[in-house]
Amino acid sequence: MHYKKDTTVQVTVGVFFLLIYKEVRERKRFYMEAAYRKEADCMIVPMPREVDHHVAGNMSREIDLLAESWHVHRIVFDFAGTDFMDSSGIGILIGRKKTMDMHAGKVTAVNLGERVYKIFEKSGLFQIISLEEEEK
Repeated sequence: MHYKKDTTVQVTVGVFFLLIYKEVRERKRFYMEAAYRKEADCMIVPMPREVDHHVAGNMSREIDLLAESWHVHRIVFDFAGTDFMDSSGIGILIGRKKTMDMHAGKVTAVNLGERVYKIFEKSGLFQIISLEEEEK
């Protein structure tokens, strides 16, 4: 029996792995560029362009670990470069709010663009997270 090599499958698989490679590289680039900062007892968290399930898990863990090791009593989420946020992003905020409540801390948000502002309004985040006009 002679088997014919299916180049269509090889090309499709090759394109698939190339897309996965690019996605992983983008995520790594975000984490390398994410410059969490500490100012006094405050942690500044620059939010990525897209806050979705791809970044939510790692981001939550990173923020929790740094907040605990830096002994911060306030987390400021900076949305200056954020264009999109799904329910995973809302989960990041609510989870950090719960953590800070247990330590008598505070969570605030700054630099909300129009889209993120609407998400805050519709989801009710403004009821639990205060908005500051500009980053301090």
